[in-house]
Amino acid sequence: MYKNSLLKKFRKSDLHIQDFPYILIENALDEDFYNELSINFPKHEIFTEDLNIKENSRYDIPSENYKGSSLAWKEFLEYHSSLEFYKSIISIFDDEIKKTKNQNLLDLVFKQDLKSGSSKKEFKENKIDVWHDVGININTKVSDNKPSVRTPHLDNPTKIYGGLFYMKNPKDKCKGGNLELYKFKNKRKYMGNSVPSRFVQKISQVDYKENNLVIFLNSDSSIHGVTQRTATEFSRRFLYFHATANNIKMHNTSKRQVSAFEKFLFKVKKKIDSIIY
Repeated sequence: MYKNSLLKKFRKSDLHIQDFPYILIENALDEDFYNELSINFPKHEIFTEDLNIKENSRYDIPSENYKGSSLAWKEFLEYHSSLEFYKSIISIFDDEIKKTKNQNLLDLVFKQDLKSGSSKKEFKENKIDVWHDVGININTKVSDNKPSVRTPHLDNPTKIYGGLFYMKNPKDKCKGGNLELYKFKNKRKYMGNSVPSRFVQKISQVDYKENNLVIFLNSDSSIHGVTQRTATEFSRRFLYFHATANNIKMHNTSKRQVSAFEKFLFKVKKKIDSIIY
């Protein structure tokens, strides 16, 4: 295993399976190496050439597009977009994957001649079975309290897993920007891949702080969302990594969609929130 793997410190107690499977590791990287990555985190102008950067908006640098000079970042991105890292995550979730009884998923993850890679282009051209990648990400500054970046939702059903590694700027004193995990209160209802908040209750929170890692296996129960941030001049800094495959579905919400009237009420509430905040 790469000496600076995000999973180097993983222990069985870091795997939570009660409501849906996820891994949570605080201080995932050794302090010195984490600080080296933090100091060399890409500047705003690397993410976009747009001079009119929108507030509270997301910008990404996929691993294959990283052009920085930091050797630490280059090695880190190369490993965390590799087949070895993908397999290490699959290995941790092995029992939970088998419990899904999703035959397409089982056939894929245990395929002997699996073709995989970190190139989105190759994935779109169906040259690889699994696209596993990591990207450097920001949500830009906020001048006032803003609504959540993402309300409760599921990831795209073609994603096998998703992960976040938080790298909060040590000078950033804002509150919020945390990842909240949810479960259904009673009946399961979806709006596309979103879940109206009245149907769920919070079960856990992954704080937006330095060196904090969470990885979750995608399913119809893997509901998560991001809390709003208080005003700050600093961007919300994080890495996002995933494994995606075209020939599987990790969940199917089509038969549990809310009614047209409920969708209308949701849109009205969203509009009111945007005015209030």
